[in-house]
Amino acid sequence: MGEGTMKARWRAALTSAAIAAVMAVTPALAVPATAAPLQVTAGNAATSLPALMPMASPTKITFRTNTKTLRINESVRLSGKVTTKGGKGVRTTVRLQYRAKGGKFSTFRTVSTSSSGAYVQYHRPTKSGDYRVVVSSNTSVKSKAIAVKRSKANRSIVSRTKSLGSLATGKATSGTKTLSAAARKKVGLSGVSRVRYRNFSKGMLVEVKRNGTTATWFVHGKTATAYRKAGGPGGSWGIPVVDAKCSLMENGCVQRFSKRTVYTNANKKAVSVVTAKGKTGEIVAAGASQVGYRKRYSNSSVQYTKFNNWAGSTKPWCAMYLSWASYASGNGDTIPIIPTFVTFKSEMAKRYKTGKKPKVGAVVILNGSGFQTHAAIVTGVSGKRVRIMDGNTGYSSPGGYRGVSERWVSASSLGYFIYLT
Repeated sequence: MGEGTMKARWRAALTSAAIAAVMAVTPALAVPATAAPLQVTAGNAATSLPALMPMASPTKITFRTNTKTLRINESVRLSGKVTTKGGKGVRTTVRLQYRAKGGKFSTFRTVSTSSSGAYVQYHRPTKSGDYRVVVSSNTSVKSKAIAVKRSKANRSIVSRTKSLGSLATGKATSGTKTLSAAARKKVGLSGVSRVRYRNFSKGMLVEVKRNGTTATWFVHGKTATAYRKAGGPGGSWGIPVVDAKCSLMENGCVQRFSKRTVYTNANKKAVSVVTAKGKTGEIVAAGASQVGYRKRYSNSSVQYTKFNNWAGSTKPWCAMYLSWASYASGNGDTIPIIPTFVTFKSEMAKRYKTGKKPKVGAVVILNGSGFQTHAAIVTGVSGKRVRIMDGNTGYSSPGGYRGVSERWVSASSLGYFIYLT
């Protein structure tokens, strides 16, 4: 045996002995034989990494709702904390789950906890049902289910303030104010006999009496800040007609007002405000939040935008952008994810009525060099001009980029319209 080989073996033996000695005196540093690989998620793909020293393990979860009785179209505040056995907060993700009466639990949102282990989310259910929260990394750690019922009863501003609680509203920053009769006539809704509102540090409550029924809606977060700047109930947005629909993609929220539809998400500072109404207004508002998005490309047939990544396809993405807006606004496959454009046109024509008359909120198939090769959504109509919003366009983008834009075009450049409602 050579001298070099002998030295190598002695070094290996000494290293093993040193490690064994350290492990013997500090057993807490040892990685258990059962330690699972760490799962890192990027997009929809999960990658396994070697097992590392375990972090603090979540062993307890608390969960509460602000109320157990909602009025129709009110949202519920879900909050709680994930901790270790010793009470230390754990940074992790939790799955918020909902079960309609007679159904099964399903996850509607996965959220990250703060450094203290806390989480907060709003959700607007469509039926009475149960909520619970499950720790993503250890599904055996879950909360007890809390039942929340919906009611058609009236809701005053005093009752809603109590129902939400100060954790949701913050401190009152004004007294209760009443909209004048003249201002009520301008809110854009008939049958409104009273509007009262009150400001809080975390939002605004607006009580609306209409056709003999009283409801009180909560406007919060970035939407509340923008609503105040727009003049509140007496301003350009009019009055809220429902609570915000939150727990959406990118931690988004969308809320309908009598004269506007408003969308926000965690990735955008600005609030997206559009005049379109109803379900299509929600889709337009979410789509408008992406105007100005750009992505460099080298091959127009193979692209890697956020919309391509979301849809799981590298094909041209004008239709994928519209689908993203549909899902981001909480309207699911109203505009389905179909990467192949010819199939997209065919499926949309099967689902919905088509025609030649432009209408706000309609999907439009554009003519391109004599062919119908591009899709957009209509955001405005004025005479023979139509305002469209579309993705995968070079309009207003520098060379080598494609993005999302909104612009006026001649109606003659458009092919046909697909009416979503």
